[in-house]
Amino acid sequence: MPENLKPCVDELQSKASASQCLTCETCVLESVAFIQNPANRDVALKSLVKNLRLSNTKEAENGYEVLQWLYSLDIKPQLKGIQNMQRLLAVTSPKVATVKAEDVVDENPAQRVEKTSFYQDLLAHGKR
Repeated sequence: MPENLKPCVDELQSKASASQCLTCETCVLESVAFIQNPANRDVALKSLVKNLRLSNTKEAENGYEVLQWLYSLDIKPQLKGIQNMQRLLAVTSPKVATVKAEDVVDENPAQRVEKTSFYQDLLAHGKR
């Protein structure tokens, strides 16, 4: 395990507040907020063209639209998504089908994150 993640894992394992341990999660949420903010469109397109080595900006625009559709700042687990994963996993592991998806969904970590000022700031900046 990378050393920079060890404090995070230790804290989560001790059942401390997940909102105080957002090392990896903050990067993902900040990236999603950046993509969702229309003011960052040109920077995001340039980044897509450069890093994906695209030949034109039309390809980047298509990719940018897909990213905006695919990712949102709604971090709560979705029961329908869990059920889809269960259906796919059950093909190779039939025991997965016996688990009630409702028993697997835990919204508490997402709710703790949503209450943080970090998350509230992301939402506020994303709406601009």
